[in-house]
Amino acid sequence: DQSQEDTVSRNEKESDDLADRPGAGFSVSEENKRILHDVCPWWRGQTVQDRCYGMFTDEQKGLLATGIIKAEGNMTSGDAHLAVNFPLLLEEGLDGLRDKVAERRSRINLTVLEDLHGEQFLKAIDIVLDAVSQHITRFAALARQMAGEESRESRRKELLTIAENCEVIAHQPPQTFWQALQLCYFIQLILQIESNGHSVSFGRMDQYLYPYYRRDVELNQTLDREHAIELLHSCWLKLLEVNKIRSGSHSKASAGSPLYQNVTIGGPPLFTGQPMAAVKP
Repeated sequence: DQSQEDTVSRNEKESDDLADRPGAGFSVSEENKRILHDVCPWWRGQTVQDRCYGMFTDEQKGLLATGIIKAEGNMTSGDAHLAVNFPLLLEEGLDGLRDKVAERRSRINLTVLEDLHGEQFLKAIDIVLDAVSQHITRFAALARQMAGEESRESRRKELLTIAENCEVIAHQPPQTFWQALQLCYFIQLILQIESNGHSVSFGRMDQYLYPYYRRDVELNQTLDREHAIELLHSCWLKLLEVNKIRSGSHSKASAGSPLYQNVTIGGPPLFTGQPMAAVKP
């Protein structure tokens, strides 16, 4: 459980009463409560929150105790407030990014301390990118399995397309609007799973997806506008599935389980030429 790595005190104190919280309640089975109580002692003193408190001065701890200044969300989750470089991801693909990492590692001088630290960081990047590829590959296999069990022809074809899309983007740059959107969604999901995070945004989604939209909808007409809109609707619904358990104190300011997955529409273009009306509000 990623939340255990970030904080353990709230899991020990609040797991039995999660269902009774107003605005942010969760139903927890008796078995899961037992598991939480069993594993929590191991994490005491080893969480991100413990490390943070250990670095605070007495004055800083006093300010936090007033409740006027809040930093709990930053210490108990990946408090992002960022948009990752989706344009680079779409251009290079996961294998392309791994190639860049491999090229940089080939120039590392392990006799230099700074390079040694850099090698560890680059190795970690490669491990994560490989894990992302494996995650997407598992979805491709699941879609093919579901297609084999599906009796409705339209849904069977859709599942096979999903499988093919996932097989492409697990390694290569996306070639279609559907594939590009699917890859962006996977990255968005994985970032929040990995860090118990929030405030991970899509950035200028209208602009970096527009080349795929223009190619598929406007030029080649391999995708109609209504289907493109349906795919976006489906993406928003999947994003709403993402949730997290906050502490009772944090939930008072964040009731309703907001994850702050924002999209920026409008502003200077990121590519040559002007965005078309189809992707503007």
